Amino acid sequence: MIGTREVPPSMIKGDVILNKGEIIDKYASVDTVIPAGSLFYKRAVVEKEQLPANIILEYPKGYVLYNLAVNTNSTYGNSVYPGNYIDIWLKAVYKVSDEANLSAEERQRADQIMYGKLISNVQVLAVKDSNGEAVFQNLDEHKTPSMIVFALPEEYFVLLRKASYMRTYDTVIELVPTNESLKDEPGNLELSSDQLMEWINNHTYWTD
Repeated sequence: MIGTREVPPSMIKGDVILNKGEIIDKYASVDTVIPAGSLFYKRAVVEKEQLPANIILEYPKGYVLYNLAVNTNSTYGNSVYPGNYIDIWLKAVYKVSDEANLSAEERQRADQIMYGKLISNVQVLAVKDSNGEAVFQNLDEHKTPSMIVFALPEEYFVLLRKASYMRTYDTVIELVPTNESLKDEPGNLELSSDQLMEWINNHTYWTD
């Protein structure tokens, strides 16, 4: 899709790109059309990270995007970057009704706080501010993180979404950064707690 040709020097004005290396593996800006046979201009060619919806290029087929509300504190002082790996932890209050048919052990756990790792090795695709702009797109600008975006298999997406709606149990979803991105072969995304999964599913349901 990139060709070369000789042109009069008078056409080489402004931000015309003269080197193929500045175009290959780049994208056309969303507000730009590059006609066939035209010159390339720097203002019309962007990096993938500069595309407003660049995250749709990143996640595997069969996965679903999930956005988790965050702030500077929950991202460890704005230390969670795209490409990092995180674990998803869940805190909830284990509440039961007096009429429930439970064992003595289950009854003893009533109204106690549950806390555990729910999903491991989740790769962060984007960190956005409250305006939907990438927090780390321009490091000269100090933006406050408002959400992180990642992708999950649909069954885990449903599980996490159900957990987020369990207001009665004061559920809180937290992220914990890991060092998986430093490894040559990061671990696979996986469910970490069958017990938490069963508890969530036993107290919620999902309709098609």
